[in-house]
Amino acid sequence: MVHEFLHYINNKVKKFLIKILCGFIPSKRIRNRIRNRIPSIHSQFLHNRNGKLHSNNGHEDNYAADGWHAPAPLVCVSQLCNQEFFNLPLYQYWVNMIKESPRMHRKQWEFVYIAQAIYENGMLASSKRGLGFGCGMEPLPALFASMGCEIVATDLDVSDPNATGWAGNNQNTKNKVENLNTRGILQADKFKKLVQFMPLNMNEIPKDLHGKFDFSWSACAVEHIGGRDKSMAFLIENLKTLKNGGIAVHTLEFNLSSNIDTCFNPECFIFRRRDVESVASELRKLGHEVFPMNFKIGTYLEDNYIDTPPYYQNKIHLRLQIDKFVSTSFGLIVKKC
Repeated sequence: MVHEFLHYINNKVKKFLIKILCGFIPSKRIRNRIRNRIPSIHSQFLHNRNGKLHSNNGHEDNYAADGWHAPAPLVCVSQLCNQEFFNLPLYQYWVNMIKESPRMHRKQWEFVYIAQAIYENGMLASSKRGLGFGCGMEPLPALFASMGCEIVATDLDVSDPNATGWAGNNQNTKNKVENLNTRGILQADKFKKLVQFMPLNMNEIPKDLHGKFDFSWSACAVEHIGGRDKSMAFLIENLKTLKNGGIAVHTLEFNLSSNIDTCFNPECFIFRRRDVESVASELRKLGHEVFPMNFKIGTYLEDNYIDTPPYYQNKIHLRLQIDKFVSTSFGLIVKKC
């Protein structure tokens, strides 16, 4: 009934527009051209009514509830990893750019999500500067440099005792910038010109990085830096590295099992919804803009599969078991104001 009513109203609006635009035009050819254009003009009007975003990713209700509006339609808000995102046409584009094949793996989702979020906020362009935290061997520094950005990629110094396990699993940059372009995403000479590596402890961001960057990111590194307090503090402190208007995109380990109990292991803290909402509230109090949060878990088949140790790269890996908790990735987007 609602659908039929909206269809009726849409037709009335269309006929009204045709009457207004074509009523005084003597040329039949021009009138026909206008008639042919009315449906797309009308659709665009409906798509952007009241400045409301329509991302085709199930976020409309969240925008309305938060009273939040963006200058243009966005795909990415602060959101959970779920299968629905993998179905978007943009997913194949970014996967091709990082020289992978699509797979139902949350780490790949993190790379695509981060890239898309930074891109649609206008930051992937020449003259833009980006700062990556805990980059390991990820493809994002090379990807962003291939789009003209100057990148400073950081990771824990390989000589730090806390880096031993990460380095042994090829998840540390090992202080070698060339390890960030092993896929050949960017020609070696251009990569060398645009990307530099800097050893950095995420708990001790040097002041000489403050206010230097247009965007920053991390892919599930925040939860490994020493426990809840340090992880929460980083999500606030890292904004000091951005210029006003800069965008920070961080993916976090997120607890799907409980909003009360969680894993407080300093080496792998799992964020609860209450933690994410708490840090978002603090960021807003400081005057920053936190993109609306969508905690939609997803109901597709792959959303219900839980991977258990040992984890295999070729398995479905959107949800995983850590200790007694089911976890996935959550993406947080913050604009420095």
